[in-house]
Amino acid sequence: MKKDNRTQLLENTFDAFRQVILPVWHFTRTQIHKLITTEYGITSVQFHMIRAIAQGNSSASSLAECMHVSKPNISRTVDELVRNGLVCRMRDENDRRNIKLSLTKKGGVLFTDMHIKHNEILAEQFSILDDEELKELSSALRILKKIVNQNTEENEK
Repeated sequence: MKKDNRTQLLENTFDAFRQVILPVWHFTRTQIHKLITTEYGITSVQFHMIRAIAQGNSSASSLAECMHVSKPNISRTVDELVRNGLVCRMRDENDRRNIKLSLTKKGGVLFTDMHIKHNEILAEQFSILDDEELKELSSALRILKKIVNQNTEENEK
């Protein structure tokens, strides 16, 4: 049975996705894990939580949602970050029942430093690409983001 062009195109895309995205993700994740555990002494979960807070997720509920974990798991990790002086809790002035999370000065400095070093790791990985390839990759990643956005919207329904 002959496959139509769309089916063949999809199969080729799926194969390329599996051959590229997952290995890149695993390599990058390994590099980040080495960086944060050896240089900063925090866990991967703590790193991702610090990043999420820095990006504006200021409640346990929003963190649980964006990290796809339960609120009790978020609370335990927040407790550790508070004990380590990286995150602080503040009561919402408009609704005292709500607790807002923010990075402390120490947490902000740590996040900025980790972000710079993470960019250095990525820059090294991407250094083999010329400017035109970087433009193509950037365009392809924007296209992939459409899939992520669609899945996020569907999960919110």
